[in-house]
Amino acid sequence: TRATAVSTLCDTWFEKTGDIPFRLLFLDSKGTDYLSLIKKYEKWEARTLNPIFLDELKIAVEVLGAYKKEVDEYRRFLAQQEISVAHWFEIKKKHPQLPPPVKPYLLVLDETSQYLSPRQTLKLTKDSSEEEQELFERYRLEAKLASLLNSILQLFRSSGVVVLLANQASREGDLTIDRTNIRTVLVGQQNAVMSRMLVGSDLATDSTLVRGKFVFAGDGVVVKVQVPWVLGLPAKYQKRVRK
Repeated sequence: TRATAVSTLCDTWFEKTGDIPFRLLFLDSKGTDYLSLIKKYEKWEARTLNPIFLDELKIAVEVLGAYKKEVDEYRRFLAQQEISVAHWFEIKKKHPQLPPPVKPYLLVLDETSQYLSPRQTLKLTKDSSEEEQELFERYRLEAKLASLLNSILQLFRSSGVVVLLANQASREGDLTIDRTNIRTVLVGQQNAVMSRMLVGSDLATDSTLVRGKFVFAGDGVVVKVQVPWVLGLPAKYQKRVRK
């Protein structure tokens, strides 16, 4: 499960380094899938929000907006110091005199199409109902959330942020975010259009992709896998190029 994948990543990182590098934020439309991790990773500032509820969607936008502001300010600070590093995890070692960089988030966005799908344009009038006003506010917040995620995916790689997007069904135009900086994709059976869009080939149209069988695409590799075998992808596949 996704919760297991997050737990494995965090536990392995801590075992190897003794460090807690991430803050954890789960956007979960069920509201229950990651509750077991909140207490376990209390020291990682773990929290879960359900974007189906308007008040929690607003909090998610506020949290990520504050994070973007933190990162932007530190990037400006580095530029003023004429310091350029490939990754912020190197700063403590290479430039110990500097204030520590912003602690990145590990973001898990579950059922993303439910709150990142393109929405119709709404206009409010003096006669708009309370329901229409709430829907307008929801669409406004969803657009803001999508914009923040775009910025994080496109510009924040060097800051150490990790974003995990999960969605049960994929349709063309389902998500408003830009996929260009999503480095790794694990998908089940798709139609030809979505297969080419997500993995760059028709490999995900295979009808045998059932019961834990998926297509893995990342770092030039496109290959059918049996989860969790993908977590230990054999070296012989590392040089395979995307078809």
